[in-house]
Amino acid sequence: YELLTGQLPFVSKAGNMADAEHEYRQLIRTKSPQVPDAKLSSTDVKLADEIAARRSSSLVQLKKTLKGEIGWVVLKSLRKKRDDRYASAREFAADIRNYLNNQPVEAAPESRTYRTRKFLRRHKIATSVAAGFLLLLMASSIVLLYLLRAAEASEIRANETAMEAEKQKAAADEMSDFMLKIIGGVDQNIAQGKDTELLELIIDQAEDKLAESRLDEEGRARVINALNEAKGMLGTES
Repeated sequence: YELLTGQLPFVSKAGNMADAEHEYRQLIRTKSPQVPDAKLSSTDVKLADEIAARRSSSLVQLKKTLKGEIGWVVLKSLRKKRDDRYASAREFAADIRNYLNNQPVEAAPESRTYRTRKFLRRHKIATSVAAGFLLLLMASSIVLLYLLRAAEASEIRANETAMEAEKQKAAADEMSDFMLKIIGGVDQNIAQGKDTELLELIIDQAEDKLAESRLDEEGRARVINALNEAKGMLGTES
């Protein structure tokens, strides 16, 4: 405790050694020592700075160090009950080695978070590799999910396009049938002697519209054949 804080855990106000020794015994039996970092905080600032400087540290850094594991080790060694202290100097030394080797110290409060943090600190390279692999796996999963959704969207669009094409074909076939019915109504017996010029104009316009239509090859061929038949009826087929 004195090595770390520069002070004894207890201070006697007795005027002579005999009284001081008696007071120390009483303090040790009845009073718990201050937490090491709190001891420094309650010390005169100038003296605390000198203590930190003699330990090649700043006051802030020394307080931070004493607030952690080494402070727990010191306090465990000073506990009142025998069963709460280290069973031997060997155990005390072993826990100091744990601290120096970045291992979990026995004096630490029971905490899964603390032990996990110590494990990660001891295995920085392995945990870094594992974390990198996990990030890569997550990124791959995100990309795969995006591609699957894109494929689903593409399939939906393809189905919608196919349905639209079917609708357009059905409409074109219907229009083709309608044109065939009209053209087929041009009977030679009726057309001759009638206003053939008007009928020829209708057929010519039908040919122009046919060039702009979206009929497939089969529908276009049907309409062309019907137009040629109508022209034959009117005697205008070339």
